[in-house]
Amino acid sequence: MNILHISDIHYCQNDKVYLKGYKGMIYKMDNPLIHLEACLKEVIQTQQIDLLLISGDLTEDGSVEDYAYLKKWFEEQIPNMKIIVTLGNHDIKENFYEGWLGKVSSSDSYNLVETFEEFYLISFDSSVYGLADGSMSDEQFNWLEEQLNK
Repeated sequence: MNILHISDIHYCQNDKVYLKGYKGMIYKMDNPLIHLEACLKEVIQTQQIDLLLISGDLTEDGSVEDYAYLKKWFEEQIPNMKIIVTLGNHDIKENFYEGWLGKVSSSDSYNLVETFEEFYLISFDSSVYGLADGSMSDEQFNWLEEQLNK
């Protein structure tokens, strides 16, 4: 199985003008989807990709609209490909549930286990919006330990 792993897209529709600091730098940058589209096309033309894994920071500001747009964009770029996502410190769980998953907004950790013929993939969510190191509660630790024991 060939897995394409990408991370830190930091997509943002940039509808606000920022001139200084970190936000000013982000505002001045090209839309990351321009470069990502070129990379995806090149990889897909040269490799058989079976799974796309995106590990965190899908969006810059974590808006519902940005998640919904990004998911639709990926579905257009790579139709019928399985996509597994983990969240990062720029991702907002509530908005991810609504925009990416099309579910009711939730602050629950987004954990999942996917079973493949050759392996198991555990997506573990320790993300906390704005906290670079994330956090792991006892409940989260117990979930992970249970999955690893299985």
